[in-house]
Amino acid sequence: MAGEQVLKEIMPTDAIIIRVSWMYSEFGNNFVKTMLRLGKERNELNVVSDQIGSPTYATDLAGVILEIIDNKDYQDKKQSTEIYHYSNVVV
Repeated sequence: MAGEQVLKEIMPTDAIIIRVSWMYSEFGNNFVKTMLRLGKERNELNVVSDQIGSPTYATDLAGVILEIIDNKDYQDKKQSTEIYHYSNVVV
């Protein structure tokens, strides 16, 4: 949040802040890939149960970012810096 506040001070207009949680993709290390790997290696997994979140698929986030950019009018008018929250819905 401190970083968001600094950004809003530096760029009070024409910036977008997107909050995400538990990001994962096919690339790099992430919780989903770790759990899949450990599930193949072990009969039992120990995972903390005091954290709640919603996984966010990086490819879906990229699509949402493109939609946000496409729907903004940055040409002639200043827009207040906005904060968005995004995560995939877990059903």
